[in-house]
Amino acid sequence: MSPPAALVIALTNTQTVFALVLDARGVFASAFGPLLLLSEWGKRVSERAAIQLMAVGVGTFYLWSLYGRTEIYAIAPAWGAVMLMYLLLRNRW
Repeated sequence: MSPPAALVIALTNTQTVFALVLDARGVFASAFGPLLLLSEWGKRVSERAAIQLMAVGVGTFYLWSLYGRTEIYAIAPAWGAVMLMYLLLRNRW
């Protein structure tokens, strides 16, 4: 993110810094966490599949944050969506 964009977000956002840090950590965990877990389990994931899985994780995190239940933090559904997509499409990549 460029410095002017960060400045605009800092000046116009109504969330606390803590909430912004939680969202940033959640997006990072939703994108890379399932891939790291699959790697630990010895599963081979191609570059194309990894990019698609990361997009699913980030997209699910944001959609759950906007429309999902607030009792469940958005990382859990994002990980679930990524793992489900991996299980369903692992033979096609």
